[in-house]
Amino acid sequence: MKCVVLLALLVCTFLVHNCVSIDEWQGRRNPSAIADDIYEALIKIVEGEPQPLVKERTKAQRTTSVRYWRADGKITIKEGNGKKILYYQGCRMLRTSEINKLVGDEFDQTKGSGEQSWCAH
Repeated sequence: MKCVVLLALLVCTFLVHNCVSIDEWQGRRNPSAIADDIYEALIKIVEGEPQPLVKERTKAQRTTSVRYWRADGKITIKEGNGKKILYYQGCRMLRTSEINKLVGDEFDQTKGSGEQSWCAH
């Protein structure tokens, strides 16, 4: 009888621990680069341009709508060098086409000293 109670207690502890750790990681996803077509569609949404009807939207437009909805108004646009640049809570949102240039620039700036924590401002 004692073994059953002890086993039940261990199982409950394990389940509670796993539930808590799942909740702690909600929303802590590392930022990633955005595909160019989604980036352009996101600029249009943030600027307030009307979207096509839901049935007529492409996959990129649907993905963009969900991303914008989840951001809850925290995405802004700033203009620099004649380009419109998206920011999420002050950090620049990167396009996939910009990654190679950014990695090369950061490597040159840090002289290959390893990983650096940065926010692309």
